[in-house]
Amino acid sequence: MKYIFTLIISMAFLSSFAQQMSYDDWKKEAATEINLQPEYGNVKKTKEQLEDDRTFIETVLKQDTTRRKGSEHLVGLGFNYLARGDMETAMKRFNQAWLLDPKNENAYWGLAPYMALLTIMKWRLLNMIRVWLLILKVQLS
Repeated sequence: MKYIFTLIISMAFLSSFAQQMSYDDWKKEAATEINLQPEYGNVKKTKEQLEDDRTFIETVLKQDTTRRKGSEHLVGLGFNYLARGDMETAMKRFNQAWLLDPKNENAYWGLAPYMALLTIMKWRLLNMIRVWLLILKVQLS
């Protein structure tokens, strides 16, 4: 059931988000905000970012008692934001869930639509370029 729900949400997300933001727009925004990239873009974090992570984890542990519970709570929030069409906040919650518990498979279910979207948008961009080159080649011959 979880997989079907994720698929339905992902398809709705992909169709609505793809119309709102281009691949280049997402790349520009994500380049300055690592929390918009799955798993924070796997970049090396600054000392300040690592300290912010520690503070965040401590705060969550005061409320949810374990990293797993906190991670599950954030996954739920992420799917709620995703269902409402707030992709940026959803991505941030899924990343926070992953930060708390990188072994939580549900965080990956949340991150999956973004990874798919970025792949689809890149594929569409490459295909558009191929078509333009083909048109240009035909016009020049």
